[in-house]
Amino acid sequence: MKEKNISEAYNGLIFCIFSIAGFVASQICGKYLQVYKPKYFIYGGLAMFCLSHYQFSLLEVVNSPALFVTMAVIARICEGVSYSIIQSTTYGVGSQELPSYEFDKFARLSSCSAGLGGGLALILGSLFFTIGGYMLPYFVLGSAFLLLAAVVYLSGAFTEDETETEGKIWVDEGFNEQLINTSDSSDLKESRSITHSFALSFPSVKYGCLSIVISNISATFLDPIMALKLYDFGIMADMSGYVFIFYVISYATFGILSGFVTKHVEKRLVIMAGYVIGCVAFILIGHQLFIQTGVLSLIMLGLFLNGLACVCHNIFATLYVKSELMDAVDEWNRTQRASLVKDDQETNVTHKSYEISKDAVGGYFGGLKGSCNLLGYFLGPLISPYLYMYLGFEYSCLVFAGLQLLFCVVFRFATAKQRIQRK
Repeated sequence: MKEKNISEAYNGLIFCIFSIAGFVASQICGKYLQVYKPKYFIYGGLAMFCLSHYQFSLLEVVNSPALFVTMAVIARICEGVSYSIIQSTTYGVGSQELPSYEFDKFARLSSCSAGLGGGLALILGSLFFTIGGYMLPYFVLGSAFLLLAAVVYLSGAFTEDETETEGKIWVDEGFNEQLINTSDSSDLKESRSITHSFALSFPSVKYGCLSIVISNISATFLDPIMALKLYDFGIMADMSGYVFIFYVISYATFGILSGFVTKHVEKRLVIMAGYVIGCVAFILIGHQLFIQTGVLSLIMLGLFLNGLACVCHNIFATLYVKSELMDAVDEWNRTQRASLVKDDQETNVTHKSYEISKDAVGGYFGGLKGSCNLLGYFLGPLISPYLYMYLGFEYSCLVFAGLQLLFCVVFRFATAKQRIQRK
């Protein structure tokens, strides 16, 4: 940025616009996933991602500061929108197509893949930059997404048989979810979409979403300020990214192993345990406040524990929100059917049923998950520099450790009442 005479204010705009654009796109994607086929979103998102990275690669040859900022902002908007579309559609399709017990595996695998991708991005980005300079990493990544779009198309993953599920809806009978034929009474059914006012009226969904937001703040909180701290240990800014490998290894490893936990421990308890672990992690990262001497190994241990914490209060919160949202929709549909039967009996007239379909749940959930992630990605790097400026690195870590412990308590009591009522 300094070589292009770009001020820090524009630098911050370029980075923040990604999350803002992605957040807005998630809201739109969540709505229209309930209407249009997911293949259009997948191909559109991959194509936009490819074009945004090709545009990034061209910034190296742009000398005009005004043109540089304009192109960078447009590229970041496209990148944020495409990221949001791909993530929202992935979770939406998984929620629509998979029964509950299979979706848990899918969500864990998806989150672990994202964690591994973040780690590989640090390594491969540095490698390609060393080989070919600024343009090569973006050109390679853009080409990779173009190739991925071709692979997805050739695999036939989104080639749908229009008649296969026509006139059918999903019915959840415990763990035995199945398709039943409803073509004979399709004129008496009308699908109802999900709104934020409906979903967030349930404390478990609302605070589960808030958990995902805080988890992503936790994952990105250290990004702008860790390099400044590592400089005290003689680690330059261009090498500081490698320290985060401890977070990536932890997140990916425990994410895979989390499948064993879901079978034996309630998701809600794991989420709360994650915030306790996160509190300990940030205390270790800011340990110099207590022992006066900086120990690099304690910071690495803190990053490793933060990866475990994010598995608990991100992956498990995702599974928790999806499960609670499905339960809320099932309860709504049961209430609608019971009310419809009562009205039919009283009036001797067949009324139309307004139920929420599984497709509507999947589309909405995909957009909701993407929105929560991007809101956290936006707030983390936005908050931490201000805390660092006024409090310093150690006190910033201590404040965030306290925030996690506070939310753990709030989450415990805010979701307890609904859990007791369900029992």
